[in-house]
Amino acid sequence: MPSKTVTPACRGPLTCLPELCRVRSTLACRWPLALSSGLAQSATVALSASGGRGPLAQSATVALSASGGRGPLAQSATEQAIAGFYDGIAGFYEAANSLLTFGLDRRWRSRAAKILKTLSPGAFTALDACAGTGDFSIVLYKTYGGALKVTGVDMNRAMLSKARSKTNKIEFVEAEAKSLPYAAGSFDLVTISFAARNLNLDRARMMEALKEFRRTLKTGGVFMSLETTRPENPVISLLFRTYVKTAIGFLSLISPESRPSYAFLKNTILNFYGADEFSALLLEAGFKTAAHKVLCPGAVAVHTALK
Repeated sequence: MPSKTVTPACRGPLTCLPELCRVRSTLACRWPLALSSGLAQSATVALSASGGRGPLAQSATVALSASGGRGPLAQSATEQAIAGFYDGIAGFYEAANSLLTFGLDRRWRSRAAKILKTLSPGAFTALDACAGTGDFSIVLYKTYGGALKVTGVDMNRAMLSKARSKTNKIEFVEAEAKSLPYAAGSFDLVTISFAARNLNLDRARMMEALKEFRRTLKTGGVFMSLETTRPENPVISLLFRTYVKTAIGFLSLISPESRPSYAFLKNTILNFYGADEFSALLLEAGFKTAAHKVLCPGAVAVHTALK
């Protein structure tokens, strides 16, 4: 049953841009495209956010100069930088997830996969977007008893390498979520697990990704997102925000070289949509129905939408 429609508030990268700017120089050696393609859009936003002053404005000015003031929405420097962030934490990404969630991330993935199987028991093909190290891809494959052909896509090579080392039952492909290399109507299921927030650089990019997911679904296919959500209960919300800041601060102390990555992660978690807002966004992206189930302790939601 679809959830009530709520006009989603526009939220995006402005809280994240300072961290992105601080690490741009370190990313340049590994991600040269970040200084050469699709840069103008992010730089313009950065200049606007800074009022043309301070280190944010200086970084944005350099970016505009490097890009020649041009660049498509589809491939921004910020998006390239995000992929670069995960190079630094790919080796202990899973351990960090378990630490942050007290191991509940495994239970949430299992619950999401079971919800999906209940909605679409006869599914034959699935695309797991932003698959990372393949955790949800593998859970989904096992939940369907090996009868589901799962393809995982991600734009981070280090993450994909780790995913491929875990299984030979799933194909992992290097690809960007907003420009998937598949024909329209290719999959029965499209999923994304704890990564939609990385696509939420601004509302336009989030919508672009959701429409791309819908495009690759067959008619009658199901999209599913497992993601953190802003708790409605004010007490739980306060505890959630305090915990995220404290836990990620602790991880930054353990791994100071990855501090910018964790700062980015913190901001994406705290600034993602509420459950009702994201359901409304799915309907706006063209899905027929959208519903969600909030999982214990109230800071994670499973969203499903039908094409």
